[in-house]
Amino acid sequence: MSRLLRKIWTTSIRRQLILGIALVHAVLMTIFVADLVRRQSDFLRVQSIRQTLGLAQTLAANSVSWVLANDVVGLEEVINSQSQFPDLHYAMILDPEGKVLAHSQPDRNGLYVDDPISRLLLDADPEPRQLIVNDSLIDIAAPIQANSHLIGWARIGISQKSISASLRDILKDGIWYTVLAIVVGSIFAFFMAKGITRGLQHLVVVADRIRQGDEKTRAALNRYDELGQLGKILNLMLDTIAAQKNILASAHKELADSVIQLEETNHRLNREIDNSQAMERSLAAEKERLRVTLRSITSGVITTDTEGRVDLVNKVAEQLTGWSQESALGKPLSEIFKAGQKNGAGASPSQAVQPQSGKDLVEKIMRLEQKDLLREGFLISRDGSFKAISAGSAPILDGEGRVYGAVVVFRDMREENMMREQVIKAEKLGSVGVLAGGIAHDFNNILTGILGNINLAKMYVEADSQALALLDEAEKASFRARDLTRQLLTFAKGGEPVRKNAAMAEIIHEVTDFALSGSAVKCHYTIAEDLAYAYIDPGQIAQVIQNIVINAVHAMPGGGSLAISCENFHKGQDNRLPLVAGEYLKLEIRDSGPGIPAEHLPHIFDPYFTTKQKGSGLGLAICHSIISKHGGCITAQSEPGCGATLTVYLPAAPKSEVTVKSRKNALLSGSGPVLIMDDEVLVRNVAARMLTAAGYNVLEAGDGEEAVAVFQHSLSSDKPIDLTLMDLTVPGGMGGEEAVRHILALNPRARVVVCSGYANDPIVAHYADYGFKGVVSKPFSINELLGEVRRVLQQG
Repeated sequence: MSRLLRKIWTTSIRRQLILGIALVHAVLMTIFVADLVRRQSDFLRVQSIRQTLGLAQTLAANSVSWVLANDVVGLEEVINSQSQFPDLHYAMILDPEGKVLAHSQPDRNGLYVDDPISRLLLDADPEPRQLIVNDSLIDIAAPIQANSHLIGWARIGISQKSISASLRDILKDGIWYTVLAIVVGSIFAFFMAKGITRGLQHLVVVADRIRQGDEKTRAALNRYDELGQLGKILNLMLDTIAAQKNILASAHKELADSVIQLEETNHRLNREIDNSQAMERSLAAEKERLRVTLRSITSGVITTDTEGRVDLVNKVAEQLTGWSQESALGKPLSEIFKAGQKNGAGASPSQAVQPQSGKDLVEKIMRLEQKDLLREGFLISRDGSFKAISAGSAPILDGEGRVYGAVVVFRDMREENMMREQVIKAEKLGSVGVLAGGIAHDFNNILTGILGNINLAKMYVEADSQALALLDEAEKASFRARDLTRQLLTFAKGGEPVRKNAAMAEIIHEVTDFALSGSAVKCHYTIAEDLAYAYIDPGQIAQVIQNIVINAVHAMPGGGSLAISCENFHKGQDNRLPLVAGEYLKLEIRDSGPGIPAEHLPHIFDPYFTTKQKGSGLGLAICHSIISKHGGCITAQSEPGCGATLTVYLPAAPKSEVTVKSRKNALLSGSGPVLIMDDEVLVRNVAARMLTAAGYNVLEAGDGEEAVAVFQHSLSSDKPIDLTLMDLTVPGGMGGEEAVRHILALNPRARVVVCSGYANDPIVAHYADYGFKGVVSKPFSINELLGEVRRVLQQG
């Protein structure tokens, strides 16, 4: 179908002109008629609405006295006075309850309106309302008021049939006008096209005669327009062709004689060319194999001729030098390969010594004097950047041993140097980690004694004593020191979090205020009032917040603002965050610093990535590791000049497991024998005093072997040990992991609680997998110790 239409359209210019002008008239007249009908429709509808509103208001005004007098006859006369209005569909007067007091249809008098539109009117405000406005009917109600009181409604319904009829007449006239415009335009197009195409048809006939070989035919157009000019140019072109043909005929004879001589010469050249092409194909194949080989190796390769000018640069060399094969071709080697040897340990790239000129260098290479160009040096790229490289060289020999060039091979040492630095850094961090872990463990034992004795001292101090406030401050400092040791352990071991329900608001305020102390950064908090508890390791999450806040402070050395918000967050199935669907807490930390460049943003959580001169690049990497182990995620957003925003998602504690912290510091009392195993006498003494103060009978052991022996002896007595508190690490002796197996072998129902200064030890995080019934991390407060003891004893 489309091919047929295209054929009909393109076979005649006359037809195209006639159809085109007719189509333009049809489109323009159609748009005009459609717009006229639309405008007339809108105008008539607005006029009809205004007339209906005026009738309704007139009917309402004329009905006030009759409604007040409850005179039905008078109301009917008012209704009848409106019946003379053309296209009136109905008129009625209603009381406020919807009863018809008078109607243009008398059989409706006394009835109540019950249609949905009328019922809406009964509860409406006393002002004119458009109840129905469509193509067939306009219904408007006006309130009947006396002394500002609504006493009824006057409704007028006007039929739209006459308007529709008028619009149809307008549309019919518009169609006739459109047809007339198309006919007139087509007649005009016909005569205009006829004048144009007559000349074109003549030119077509002339061109066809020329194609058939009639060399004497010429165009005869008595016109002064473009077609007449085209005919004159065609005639001139034919005259020129005839003259050229005569010249070519004479030249053809001379050429024929020359061709005979050239054929003999060509025969001889063909034999020589065949031999030359065979040699070139062999050379090209060999050269292509060499080029493919050089471009596939991982080292940079540059080859030169005997004058030291570059004739090949492989891909790796292009990347390292910054010169492409095309731009480097023919240039001196010294201009492309700018390299220098270190002048000694610690020499900077700017202190590298420039090599000799390309030609001198190539001569030395060909004399085998420059086999090892650079053992450890620098390459100066085209953009001026320095790159660590090592390079070697050799002459290029042909099959007969003649030197016809030189080759320089070099490789990028940056990745190798970086890997070497990373290994050294990892070894250093490993050593620091072991040291940090040991320090944290010993420090936790000391803190246990400090915190425990503070708790015990508070039991003997009066509530209104100034000493109690000082002990409270010392207790807070001990808790802060405990968090610090847990951060050291996280850095040292990167262990699993020991999670529990925690109030995020307290952690956020405490950690942020501490991190911002002494800085010129001001913080604004927005914490949701209904914020849920988080199921987290408080010490590790405190470290995350501290690292982020400290990074923000470093980004604003001249001061600035920090906005921290925390709210509840539900992760649905359609959310693209890498989280399991469920309930979370969303922590957002936004600074007003310079922001993070777009090229750095994807790498800020990579280990050892840092833009600081003295940074280790571990802060945000540790944050990412901690959040991931909590089952959450951390994201970063930033625009240069607009600050950076880090968002942390942490799992919320199940509502059924959240318990409100007791504000009382009441001692959890108990009874029965409890065994304490710890190699630190200070820790044993403090724990024993705490348990004794609560009413327990305390037994002590210095290592696992002694603890097993004490436990076994108690089984044969009338008071077997109810619970064992056991340290994990005992230098030179049996620790808790081995001792608990012996105790459970003696009594599978034994209740053993692990107590360790390595709060991030996997055994602490998953104590139940090793046979323990509970866990207490050093340093512990008296309430933490007694609370866990009570829980395990009640659990049975």
